[in-house]
Amino acid sequence: MHQAVRGVTLSIAIASSVILAVGCGSEQTAATGEPPEVAAVRLFIKGLEVTIHVPLNRGQMERLEVRLYAANGSRITGFDDQFQLTFTFTPTSLGTVSAVPDKPLFKDIAPSTTPGLLGSLTVLAEHEQTMTSRTFGPFEVLVH
Repeated sequence: MHQAVRGVTLSIAIASSVILAVGCGSEQTAATGEPPEVAAVRLFIKGLEVTIHVPLNRGQMERLEVRLYAANGSRITGFDDQFQLTFTFTPTSLGTVSAVPDKPLFKDIAPSTTPGLLGSLTVLAEHEQTMTSRTFGPFEVLVH
């Protein structure tokens, strides 16, 4: 009897582990409905995370990617076209921002020509369909 109970318990434990492993992905992708609320953003240049310190090289346009994350830490994907991003530099002379066609979570940044200029960037993420918004930052920016 103990062996049969152990076998059932083991089977339940294995089945539960498989369900948890399948259900706990690192990304929340588009299905039907609305995306989860954005709880955090991370910033990337050329695939490298620069959230802690955004380095801008004078005279060089940088393409900055904003990745959205839900409260559980999962990356939100598949809803890019539903979000509008607005960047604000402080001081405003730190750089200028341009939209990237067909890539709503990317912005082209033209940095100031003043090397050593230190400032910050805030990112406003607006969900167009739910009319919700949230501001993230400030993120440290330095022109090199």
